[in-house]
Amino acid sequence: MSDDNNDAYEYEEGQVTQWDGGDDPVPVNQTDAFTVIGKIFSYAKEKQITKREIARYHAMRDVAITKIIKECEVKREFINKSFEERRKSIEKCFEVIDKGLENKNYELVSNGLASMAEIVKSSPFKIFQLTTLQERHKMLENGEI
Repeated sequence: MSDDNNDAYEYEEGQVTQWDGGDDPVPVNQTDAFTVIGKIFSYAKEKQITKREIARYHAMRDVAITKIIKECEVKREFINKSFEERRKSIEKCFEVIDKGLENKNYELVSNGLASMAEIVKSSPFKIFQLTTLQERHKMLENGEI
């Protein structure tokens, strides 16, 4: 390195050299510099692609979460209505049983108990296996449940 130049790089006889702090300059390959610049651009491009992929995955996640929340709301509403309907039906059975007991009509009592047993043994959750979310939602909107 020349004594009157304090720069870290200098040009000598067609070769770029880099001063490493020692007595002799270290030659720098210009192709290596272009390779490094190319790698920097490659990294920047890959970083942008990764950001887009992350944004896409976040969007997919948000859509999935929204779908799950909607399905939970429909199921909750269905369960509430279903159990309300069951409660009303069981109350009717108790009215029939009470009326049968008052009038000593044991056939009416037996029918009331049989109806109650049918209601209790049937599962209100079976409809989840038999219908889709859209079908259940439509049934709720139409008042079928």
